[in-house]
Amino acid sequence: MANDAIDRLFAALQERGWTSNRLEAVKGEWQLFRDSGEYLVLQTEHNERTFDVGVGLANFYYINWMANVVEHLARMEDERARLRGALESIRADPDSGPSASSAAETALASCYHTWLVDTSDPRYGTDTAKAPVFCPVCGRREEASGS
Repeated sequence: MANDAIDRLFAALQERGWTSNRLEAVKGEWQLFRDSGEYLVLQTEHNERTFDVGVGLANFYYINWMANVVEHLARMEDERARLRGALESIRADPDSGPSASSAAETALASCYHTWLVDTSDPRYGTDTAKAPVFCPVCGRREEASGS
């Protein structure tokens, strides 16, 4: 049943300019791909796991709504990256003045973190429970709580 809903969602996204096959849908730098079961992962240029989209047993009437949500989430992630980039430029510009630099620093320090497991660290092999995590939004890294 979930596969039918995913196929219908991919078809609705195709009507909005996405290209898709049974495994993924792509529009520019946005990618929506199968994760597990009835979940899809939305990936953008700046965040490899922007959101997990649960398709489940979505009925016909919700498919277009879900397509709107997917595009909204991708646009918001792009906007967040654009605004953080502008704040980083303000913070780094010596001509911006101390007030602007301070405001940019404060805003950049605020992040609700999207924690992803850093699978590139060879010390942990396939034991992702002990691998460090990172936030693709702000770049913060932390050791896993289980280590």
